[in-house]
Amino acid sequence: MCRIFVWTGDIVASRKSPIAWKTICKPKAQGGLGMINLTLWNKITMLKCLWNICRKYDNMWVKWVHMYYLKGQDVMAARITQNCSWVMKRILDLREETQQHLQVWTKSLHQEKFNMRMLYDGMSEEAPTVEWRWLFQRNAARPRAQFITWLLCHGKLATKDRLHRFNMISDTECSICQATEESIPHLFFDCSENAAVWHQVLQWLGIAHHPLPWIDELRWVIHGVTRKGWRACLLKLAFTETVYGIWHRRNSIAFKHTTNRDILQSILDNIVYRGWQYKKTRKHIAFLML
Repeated sequence: MCRIFVWTGDIVASRKSPIAWKTICKPKAQGGLGMINLTLWNKITMLKCLWNICRKYDNMWVKWVHMYYLKGQDVMAARITQNCSWVMKRILDLREETQQHLQVWTKSLHQEKFNMRMLYDGMSEEAPTVEWRWLFQRNAARPRAQFITWLLCHGKLATKDRLHRFNMISDTECSICQATEESIPHLFFDCSENAAVWHQVLQWLGIAHHPLPWIDELRWVIHGVTRKGWRACLLKLAFTETVYGIWHRRNSIAFKHTTNRDILQSILDNIVYRGWQYKKTRKHIAFLML
């Protein structure tokens, strides 16, 4: 239900998910959205019961388990009998899970309190960090703009070339320039009209830079936003809002058949509105508006 809601805003599935749920549940530094994997979280909550039994926690239920089920046996070696309740069977089944993550489980047993977060992080699937994680750290852009940029960084935007590979459409012509096949590298920023928009946004920011092909431009932006200061904050805000503005214009032309392609002022308005909320960038935006 959570996965369906992320992509549709409903609880009824209507289309496939562009990105796997396990990827969405990864930390933001690893390319995910930091959502909780409820399946794993449920295991952690059950492991708390096992942890209480192993530590012989001082409560009535733990004492009853040791007297009725274990009868002096070691918790990790006790056999699951037929008279075990389904809850007890489920708890004891998780002993195999602890053996797969023995280091973090042993560390947990030596702590005075059960640390759910430590076990969750330790049992989560590890993944390398992504370079473009810096784009989303303290980004003042609108959530919808950040989400579209996140999809773009994963290469999962539904451009015409991707839809054609899935045999969903036959027309692959760029919706904006009608000059070549519509793909992510073309839209961002090989398409002359989109490149001109990004170039004008950079000029407004006072940055002398000519747009590069998508991969090179992404690396250039990442290099710029890893620095500290108001320039990095405005650059990541401007890049995210420009990406969303270009994608929104593409969809408007492709599905609504609109002819108004002037999105520059809309992008600048969003940069001003979102950046004005932060003292770090407010005075610099006021200077740019002069």
